[in-house]
Amino acid sequence: MVKITCGSDRLNRDALHEAAERLKLERYLKELKIVYTEADGYACDFSGVTLNVCAPGIHYVFRAMTLLAAGGGKEFSVKENRVFEEYGIMLDCSRNAVLTPESVRKFILFLALFGYNTVQLYTEDTYEIDGEPYFGYLRGRYSQADIKEFDAYAARFGIKLIPCIQTLAHLNGIFRWDIYSGIHDCDDILLLEEEKTYELIDKMFRTIAECFTARTVNIGMDEAFRLGYGNYADKHGAPRNRMELMLRHLNRVAEIAKKYGFQCVMWSDMFYRIVFNGYYSEKNPLLKEGDAARVPTNVELIYWDYYSTDPARYDAVLKQHGVFGRNIWFAGCAWTWLGFLPYNEFSIRAAEASIEACAKNGVKNSFLTMWGDNGGECAAFAALPALACAAEFAYGNKERAFAERTFRTIVGEEMSAFLLTEKADRIGNYSEADFSNPTKYLLYSDCFAGIYDKIIKEEDAEQFSKIAAELKGHEKGEWGYIFSYVRALCEVMAVKYAIGIRTRNLYRAKDVKGLERLARKDYRLLIERLEAFYVCFRRAWHCEKKQNGFEVHDIRLGGLVQRVKNCRSMLLEYAAGRTDCIAQLEEEILDVCGKENGTEKRCLYENNYLQSASVNFI
Repeated sequence: MVKITCGSDRLNRDALHEAAERLKLERYLKELKIVYTEADGYACDFSGVTLNVCAPGIHYVFRAMTLLAAGGGKEFSVKENRVFEEYGIMLDCSRNAVLTPESVRKFILFLALFGYNTVQLYTEDTYEIDGEPYFGYLRGRYSQADIKEFDAYAARFGIKLIPCIQTLAHLNGIFRWDIYSGIHDCDDILLLEEEKTYELIDKMFRTIAECFTARTVNIGMDEAFRLGYGNYADKHGAPRNRMELMLRHLNRVAEIAKKYGFQCVMWSDMFYRIVFNGYYSEKNPLLKEGDAARVPTNVELIYWDYYSTDPARYDAVLKQHGVFGRNIWFAGCAWTWLGFLPYNEFSIRAAEASIEACAKNGVKNSFLTMWGDNGGECAAFAALPALACAAEFAYGNKERAFAERTFRTIVGEEMSAFLLTEKADRIGNYSEADFSNPTKYLLYSDCFAGIYDKIIKEEDAEQFSKIAAELKGHEKGEWGYIFSYVRALCEVMAVKYAIGIRTRNLYRAKDVKGLERLARKDYRLLIERLEAFYVCFRRAWHCEKKQNGFEVHDIRLGGLVQRVKNCRSMLLEYAAGRTDCIAQLEEEILDVCGKENGTEKRCLYENNYLQSASVNFI
């Protein structure tokens, strides 16, 4: 262990030793003196014994330690220009996949070493509120003690832990309980202008005020598409002016926030949704200044955009936000919500483009979102390449080699190895601008009623075996659980990808013996590989996430295995002459996109189990 002495009482010795151990500094040094000086710029140098760090916050000390380790403990001197005052990530802890306390702490350590200084915990109902036992009930919610511990741990590394809650929509988790029926408008939206709604919101703020030291809070308020169209309309009549309704609600929430000393930030999309009936567009005119001026003074806006690699788009929409006359935040992406696999390469290109626009527009606060839509299947740490590259872009280092070096130093693995984990979703008719996730929708697509079979190429299936072989060499060590489940998934897809096409072709050709061979060999192999994948995926889940929520994957994957078994039995029964036909194989598969007169082979972005598994109701 490196002997560390501190030249500042602001530095936490335990945090410094934890960082040094992660970076394996003992390979280069026996002792290290760290001197931190608060300053406006970012600079550090190492003279052989003393690491001098000048920065606005102590988080940069840990990045300086990373630079020291990356350079092999040799003398160096660095000055960096960081675009943002605050830069961090948002961890989705609500979509069935609540990170374990150990995973949260590990992310905090890694973020400090990369050079970030904020973390948001996205918790819709997954945090404990006194007097609300059904809030996050059975969902793996964090206790108040958990959050206080995260907050204290983050502070050791100079990282600000920011609560990220919902005070308008995305609260479907609570509306399954009758106790909340009185504050339910429709869908996942709270009932506005109902006093019990504001009593619950007050409890939310009372909780976060107790648990977080930061006095910045993300209050959500995004994607309330049908605001006012449910029980609100029944009670008050259909809202004539939904902008007016939302602004009244926002002002109520801002008053509650002020009561507890909070400065708010909120997603800005609803201002655009209500006026333009859509998301952000560089072609939108400016919002009305009168509406923008009514946003409370203690509320700042977040422009979020996860879909572009064009700096001009980000620049245009940021300029549109100037009508609000206040600090604008930007939220980008570290794509973990395509299904089982990440999308680091796109996230990296998007980060470079958005940071360029943010620098041009003087954006001071930014973060990367790591959503977990539709089950939270993707390993959270699989997004580390995107986090490494985005951090370097934010410090002005655009060469990939910078990020690869810090990645190797912190993570202990080559970035190129991690990037292998997303190759399987690039199979098919793919271009860099496309989002595609065949390992999700074709995994669950039915063997007999596969609605995507019209648009895939049977010969693409062989590529999955090649990717699986590449991944096998990385299954040992700290990150082996990620490579193992992705490799097992690829081995499933090598059989599953085109099995529906092969089945239907043999059936249509009345090749009974071929169908029997397919059932006895390929369907049996598919079942074996699905069961092996389940074991690997279960292990990966429990390496990062709480047990709560995995029952969804028990149901999905267990149901898939049972369905494949039944399809196999049906084929064997047909081959033996015990049934005259298989009804679903009698029907022609149509183009899932409705392009019957111009069908092209292509991949899709379909991260929805219910849509993929069956055309019938689940």
